[in-house]
Amino acid sequence: MDVEIGPPDMPFLKSGGLILFCSLLMWLAWAPFASAETRQEPIHWSGDKTRWDRKNDRVEIQGHALLRKPRDTLNADWMEIDFSTRMVHAKGNCMYLSKESVITAEEIHFSLDTSTGTILGGRVTNGTFLLTGDRIDRLSLSHFITHRGEYTPCRDCPASWSIQGDNVNIEFEGYGYFSNVVGKVKDAPFIWFPWVVVPLKTKRQSGLLFPKLGFAGEHGFRFVPKFFWAASRSTDMTLGLGTYTARGLRAEWEGRAVFSDHESAESQINYIYDGQYGGPRWTARLGQNFSLPLKFEERLRVNEISDILVPVKFGEDIPGRGEPVMVTDFMVSTQGSPLLFGGSFGALLSRYRNLLDFTNVQGFDSRTVQVMPQAELGIPTQPLLGGPIAGGVTVGLTHFSRPAEYYDTDITGTAGSAYVSGVDPIRKGMRFYARPQMYTVLRPWDALSIVPSLQYNGYFYSFFNSVPSLARGYLLFQTDFSLQFERIYETGDPDIPKIRHLIRPTVTYSRIPFSHRPDSHPFLSQIEYRNTYVFDNEDVFPFSRSQSLSNYSLPQGNALSYGIVTQVVQRRSPVDVTSASYRRIFELSVGQSVDFWPSATVPVSRFYALTQFTSDDFALGGQYYYYPYLERYNPAAVDASPHEFTTSISWVMQHGTPRAGYAFDRSLTGSYTFSRINSVTSTFGGRLAYSLSDFFLPTAQVSYDFYNRRVLEVRLEATLNSPSQCWMLTSAFGWSVGRGQYFDLNLNLLPAGAGATSPLTSSQ
Repeated sequence: MDVEIGPPDMPFLKSGGLILFCSLLMWLAWAPFASAETRQEPIHWSGDKTRWDRKNDRVEIQGHALLRKPRDTLNADWMEIDFSTRMVHAKGNCMYLSKESVITAEEIHFSLDTSTGTILGGRVTNGTFLLTGDRIDRLSLSHFITHRGEYTPCRDCPASWSIQGDNVNIEFEGYGYFSNVVGKVKDAPFIWFPWVVVPLKTKRQSGLLFPKLGFAGEHGFRFVPKFFWAASRSTDMTLGLGTYTARGLRAEWEGRAVFSDHESAESQINYIYDGQYGGPRWTARLGQNFSLPLKFEERLRVNEISDILVPVKFGEDIPGRGEPVMVTDFMVSTQGSPLLFGGSFGALLSRYRNLLDFTNVQGFDSRTVQVMPQAELGIPTQPLLGGPIAGGVTVGLTHFSRPAEYYDTDITGTAGSAYVSGVDPIRKGMRFYARPQMYTVLRPWDALSIVPSLQYNGYFYSFFNSVPSLARGYLLFQTDFSLQFERIYETGDPDIPKIRHLIRPTVTYSRIPFSHRPDSHPFLSQIEYRNTYVFDNEDVFPFSRSQSLSNYSLPQGNALSYGIVTQVVQRRSPVDVTSASYRRIFELSVGQSVDFWPSATVPVSRFYALTQFTSDDFALGGQYYYYPYLERYNPAAVDASPHEFTTSISWVMQHGTPRAGYAFDRSLTGSYTFSRINSVTSTFGGRLAYSLSDFFLPTAQVSYDFYNRRVLEVRLEATLNSPSQCWMLTSAFGWSVGRGQYFDLNLNLLPAGAGATSPLTSSQ
């Protein structure tokens, strides 16, 4: 039997048209403001047997009882609908379905209007959590109270973990409050708390996070409870306070802010009182990006540490492990600012902390040269007098400074001795440079381009009265010749319909017909005495071969450079798609220079070959350099090789779309580096990742030094994402030269289930 009823009809008054009209206006004015609780929505019921008690305004349904409202559905073996009290009573295999939750119970007693009431012997779930209890009171669509209830976000049975309390008060997208709490693992009691507050937010919300748990051999057991504060939709912070049992008290703070799509800030401070070290140790990091008026951009990166051994012992807190210096920099730049008539500008402040000065691990090396500031202004090239020749100018300023004295003692001298002019390198100075240039483009044929250019590089040095100032410069004339041949192939594949093959040979002739420099100066003498005694490569005039392989540059005094580039590009969209996408699957470039300078001791420069191949499954890249006449570059080199190369390969064994929140990776990567010129390196690194399922990802990594015949690091790691989507376990075991043997274990519980976090959004 199917019956449908609706709201009671309005009284139809027949005492006059005016009264009828006024009553209708009153009803129309009141109806839009009536609350959801007072409106009576239409309902539909059905069952095997229906009995309607019209005197008491009740309906009793037996067998396959069904009650349907516009947004809710209730099924049961037996049901009674009381229209006088607006209540529904259901018993036996009850199932209540709504947009907010799914409820199964032995009995359900709900209000028809508010969907609130009592659940006996029930289970409540919304897809991310499960609440069970003998009696559950539903106070609103997402607010529940029960006595001796049990809560879990796990989706397996029995639950991987759960918490049971005498009094449970939870509100989804709010918090859960539990008293006399017993924590269970696989339905077995594990731990007791007098009370617990659990955030049940799938969106960012202030509250306690699950503590950081883990174990590492050198740190001991790690336990750091954390508090998360969502200050606004654009800002939040996390505060943690706990212990590393093998070291001491641990405190962590992290703050984040997002102001627009391209503006953000993030900071992190970690502190530990290290008993092994005998005092406090800390790290501080700050990063921010801001857009300024007139198309200017600002970037700041700060890295600070208490001592230079922190990156080795606490590499997860701050980068720098294995690096010679730690960099902090601040940059302001623009490209095309109307303030500069479309020109470019960049200013950089860099501070370097020496990570190799083990004589003073806590102090700051006063002898490390700092670059503060470095600035460059470029006026855009534009046609001169409206003709075919374009010109522009670039000017720059670089300041080199440090707290220590203005010079270093030459490596053959005695530390602390007086300055030896032209031998001991000057380490303080300010360099200004101007680089005006002009060029034109000639196209005698479509495939041929000729670009002659003329550039002057002028430099002025100030050494702050330690030695006299210096002015020097040179004129550089270059002509670039390039040919371009290309052919397009039809593949017949609708997904990759076309492939383009391009070949571009290039030849460049360079000539420095004029240079200006004084006959003698201490700074020039120190460069000639030892070719590494420069501030940077700008101090090297590239007349002939590079004076040092550490700061290599091609000869340009009187030289001919030649090379060739070949590319294969795929069109990755059907031919009828206007906004097509392309992918470069192969590129190879090779080149070298011939030096005609009269005093050139090396007639040809180094040969280079750069290659890259990319497909859906493979990626291969490599760099190869060959130094002919290596003994002339570095006569004192022992066990040197003219070959220097780096290669890397990556193979994706299986493509797939993992489930949301899970990592699926089946890939093999490897890299190899060989060099016996400036340093002795012969190192291999490899990584194998093979997901056994969407939930279990083991990886293995190894790095090996062939020159010293030793393993640098071996690491085995496994990440287990529970199918129940309520916990994640990461474990790693390994050995490295810096850390020795170690074991890391981290457990992360998700009290609000999968998807319990969301990114920050812009406040704009």
